[in-house]
Amino acid sequence: MDAQVESEYAAASRKFETEFHLLIEAIYHLYHYDFRGYAAASLRRRLKTAMVRLHCETLSQLQDRVMHEPELFAALLDHLTVQVSEMFRDPSYYRSLREHMMPILRSAFEPFVREDRIYRRGAAR
Repeated sequence: MDAQVESEYAAASRKFETEFHLLIEAIYHLYHYDFRGYAAASLRRRLKTAMVRLHCETLSQLQDRVMHEPELFAALLDHLTVQVSEMFRDPSYYRSLREHMMPILRSAFEPFVREDRIYRRGAAR
């Protein structure tokens, strides 16, 4: 019985992967948004969430709706793209960072600093 379950899971996984690639290609060709180079694991998670919220049982059903209901694409795009967090909308935060923290970081790590870039871990969640 375990072998049968594993076989069914593998078949479902192959089907999902096929549907995944077809949907990403359809989005590229129809709407000129290129998600082909994006992290596949992240896109898969986002698509699974979109399927639930947009009431689609399969990626093929989602693809069909995206291809025939252009207004649905905007909703899907919200699920696929990273939304801007509040931190990025706060100019005073960056002013303070630039005026107070960058001089300290620059002096402490001067041999390693080429540009004033700060990466915030988890900002893309």
